[in-house]
Amino acid sequence: MTDLGVRQDFTILQRERAFAYLDSASTALVPTNVAHEVFQFLDTVTVSSRRGAYSLAVKGNEIVEQTRTEVAKLVNALPQEISFQPTIAHCLTSLLFGSGWRSEARNKVVVVQGVTNDIMGPLYAAAKVMGLEIHVIPVIQHSSSQLLEDVAAAIDDKTALVVSSCAPVVVGTVLPVNEIGRIAHDNDVLVAVDATRAIGLDFFDVRTTGADIVFFSANVAFLAPPGVVIQWIERGLAANLRPAIVGSSSIANIEDGSVDIANIPDRFETGILDIPAITGLNRAVEYIRKIGEERIRTHIRKMVQTIERGLRKIEGVVVYGEQGVPKTLVGFNVAGKTDLNCHDVAMFLEQAGVAVRSGLLCAHEFTRTFHREGVVQASPHLYNDESDVTRLIGTLEEICQLL
Repeated sequence: MTDLGVRQDFTILQRERAFAYLDSASTALVPTNVAHEVFQFLDTVTVSSRRGAYSLAVKGNEIVEQTRTEVAKLVNALPQEISFQPTIAHCLTSLLFGSGWRSEARNKVVVVQGVTNDIMGPLYAAAKVMGLEIHVIPVIQHSSSQLLEDVAAAIDDKTALVVSSCAPVVVGTVLPVNEIGRIAHDNDVLVAVDATRAIGLDFFDVRTTGADIVFFSANVAFLAPPGVVIQWIERGLAANLRPAIVGSSSIANIEDGSVDIANIPDRFETGILDIPAITGLNRAVEYIRKIGEERIRTHIRKMVQTIERGLRKIEGVVVYGEQGVPKTLVGFNVAGKTDLNCHDVAMFLEQAGVAVRSGLLCAHEFTRTFHREGVVQASPHLYNDESDVTRLIGTLEEICQLL
């Protein structure tokens, strides 16, 4: 397993030499130079974008547009297709309650199970208010071919939207979203994809998702500071969408009780943008490019494979998901004569210097299909190395021996 040799680029890992951080699917660590860039912005600029003609305001706007351009290059998009959002829930809520994404005759949304609460919450809320029908397709123990058959069977002339994750929590399996997109588009149905746990880990090209709309956390995917979600909407579709949440720069004009929305991408950006985080994102993209996208993808794949192989060899550890398929994370539980609560496992690992996620993973319905109380999840990134895996596996072996 190749070590990328970047541990020294992260202050947290320098302070804690014997520390394995394996919760990157929730929040990735931020490189030291990215953190310094954020401090520099707050120390010398501070001003939000598009709030005046004076030099600091102009500088803030320049940073936003430069970051938009650099992100677009990295994910093979046009700058006007990229907008910066506070959360995925915000993106989806604005879309669902807005207009331009469905006709009156279409009120059905097909969901591939495995998306997080950030997606299921807005969907269920919109269903109650707008009378939408939500059809959930299970993915547990389904082969890719069976999943595609289920998607094709679920789509009918009432379907307006298909929503999926690129890689669900718990199992981390990379789903065939491009094929899901092809099936949906053959039926004139839009596709929205949460690529948070796959983009940056498996691929960087948004167009390979087969989706019309892609959301992903800039922190998880690109090591940016928490606080920014990147939304990509295909240019032709974006020009016809009218978001439900409007305000600030998303408004071109208000007069005589009428609201004119701005052109893309401004129409999707409401309120004051989190420019400190966007500033950090700009430097984080530069850092990603320096390391190399393919090197990162290969490294994380190998890390996940090594973790999964090690866990499956431990008697008493239950690993979820299909074995031997591409994954971006590993979900598991410890079960002896008596099951050990996932949070207890996480606390035992914490005492050994290993940080993992535990619980329902902000995907309550999906995670409960594996275990009612939740699971333990290990998710590496480019800063992890073989010693982190050894620490995780060794500690779990000790726990199971005690059981």
